[in-house]
Amino acid sequence: MALIPSATAQDTLLHVNGERIIGQVEEILRDEIRYRINSAGNSVIVVVNKSELEWIHLAGGQRFQFGEGVWNDPKSSAFMKRHRVLSMDVFAPALDHITIGYEHLLSPGHSLVAKVGRIGVWDTDGFGNGLVNDGFLVKLGSRHALPEGSKRSSMLGSHLLAGWYIRPELMYSYWAHTDQRYAYGPFIGPYETYKEVNFYASAAVNIAVGTQVFLSERICMDFYAGLGYGISWRNGVSQPNDGRYQSRENYSFSHLFFGGSSPLCTSGGVLLGYTF
Repeated sequence: MALIPSATAQDTLLHVNGERIIGQVEEILRDEIRYRINSAGNSVIVVVNKSELEWIHLAGGQRFQFGEGVWNDPKSSAFMKRHRVLSMDVFAPALDHITIGYEHLLSPGHSLVAKVGRIGVWDTDGFGNGLVNDGFLVKLGSRHALPEGSKRSSMLGSHLLAGWYIRPELMYSYWAHTDQRYAYGPFIGPYETYKEVNFYASAAVNIAVGTQVFLSERICMDFYAGLGYGISWRNGVSQPNDGRYQSRENYSFSHLFFGGSSPLCTSGGVLLGYTF
């Protein structure tokens, strides 16, 4: 523990997000800094993790640098000030959809996350009817950083969008599913084929837990899995999976229902992102 005596002179603290604070540093602990600021005539003690600071400069001239000095590089400082990520789900195309995500940092540890997707990319029925699935999906949630067990020492790991998080979100998907059907006559074999289109919709509340890892100052990857509660519709009618043929599509592109009539669902993904 290091104790800093009180003084009327002001100290300066620079956060990794570029915010500069003027106050009086009270203590420099192993993982935290305690400093005092004045608010509406009152003296307030603020505690901040060292990983959130680039440096502090005391009124007496002493300077404390964190993160092994990497913040001196102007390029690294610019990286810390990038608060937006544009991403794409890596495995979505293999599951016949494309999902694009956008994340915007609102405050340290908290960000808004939105995703939109196109359902129906490559899977056709082979009968000239076009895509088997045709629709869209939407996800909207808020990301909240989980407490770190220890200070992240690397520059990439100290970014405000890096690390473990929990993300509550709302999910909705809607798509048309086309099938080729056969009408049978009194004799062996089908004598007529026809196209059948069913319209599916699904909504769910989901809680996801994941981690975002920066591979470079521009590229990151997001790994997550979630559990939720939802409902689905077929042609406008609520449809639990009661065992009848095609009563419910368990896979809703944005999430996957467990078997039977359970409303529980799960989600997951791997996102490749570009920060700016």
